[in-house]
Amino acid sequence: MNDKIQKLIKKLAKECQKEDVALSLAAIDLEGEMAISQVGKGTIVAIAAHSQYTLTKEKLEQSDCDCPKHRLLKEMYGTETETTTKNTHTFVTDDPNDLMDILSKIFRGEFK
Repeated sequence: MNDKIQKLIKKLAKECQKEDVALSLAAIDLEGEMAISQVGKGTIVAIAAHSQYTLTKEKLEQSDCDCPKHRLLKEMYGTETETTTKNTHTFVTDDPNDLMDILSKIFRGEFK
């Protein structure tokens, strides 16, 4: 992720903090590098994060795409329907830090 994006996220977080505005923001690039910013009172930040989750889940529920990426996301969000084909890959990891590596490989199409 380039420096400009990271600086803009930090600048936005500072401005939100100054104006007493809650912020929940996550940015991720195709290599899996992620920048997360959460500013404000915990309960309001939690509402913002949950709103993002809900919006994403609703969009997945409306999607009729059955590609491996969407099947994985639908499984992660619990939106699989009976017509959704099950993913044939199983990922077992003891280290939660491996999740970003696995997701990056999936989004690059390394698993078919």
